[in-house]
Amino acid sequence: MISEETYQIHRIIIYCIVLFFEIFGLFGNLNLIVLTIRKKSLRTKYGYILCTLATIHTLCLLYELVCMGFGVAATFYSYDIRRKTCFLAIFPYMCNPPSSLNPIVKAKWYYFMLLFTILTVVFYTIACILIYYKAHRHSSDLRYIERKALKTLKLLIFLFVMFRFITITIATTLMALGVDKKIIELVQNYNIIAGITTYSQNAYVCYFRSSEYRTLLSEQISMIHPKLGAMLPKLSAQSSVNGQQWIVSGVSIITTNPLKPQKRAHLK
Repeated sequence: MISEETYQIHRIIIYCIVLFFEIFGLFGNLNLIVLTIRKKSLRTKYGYILCTLATIHTLCLLYELVCMGFGVAATFYSYDIRRKTCFLAIFPYMCNPPSSLNPIVKAKWYYFMLLFTILTVVFYTIACILIYYKAHRHSSDLRYIERKALKTLKLLIFLFVMFRFITITIATTLMALGVDKKIIELVQNYNIIAGITTYSQNAYVCYFRSSEYRTLLSEQISMIHPKLGAMLPKLSAQSSVNGQQWIVSGVSIITTNPLKPQKRAHLK
């Protein structure tokens, strides 16, 4: 059994981690959204998918912030939260309603969730294989920026699915083993960390996976806060050596080949 004091300590740890990812994630997602709006070169179908993903995850982070506010008020200030108030505040975000029902119903729900999560992993794996095939089969039809965005998108999908699969599997396994309900509830509370990590990762995965996004994000962050922009890692000089250069102050990002020396014509 877990005492109330121990449970509150765990809640403090969870709230601190959630608050960190709220700041971390909202800053990254909002920058990615604004960057896609500002730069015409990023408005490709893959760029729009990344922007949509960042927008949806921003909404998830905002609703998680509301949930955390209710949790802090109820746990530490004995605030009486009315069910109607809670419902009206977070009903668009509710993704797991049976978790508040009878333990038997909740256990069956998690078994179904595990099944559907496994199917999701299978379907996403097939989708990633098809995307990989298309990127290599039709690589000449895709612009360089689209190919980079495609790789980033595949990684984001993989991380989201794996985090979801791991959290559902852990909760379902503990229920099947008959572990104490308080421990299961505590594990489910910690599972939010995996979820909020996936909501916060978009801009940072783009930053480290794509030199184009890294350049443009660095430029934009430097405009917002020059000191923060100066702390960010810069592009290496390898891009210009290989003949790949990008216009970061304009509206387009293109690849260029290194200039070849031309032979002079001999005059007769």
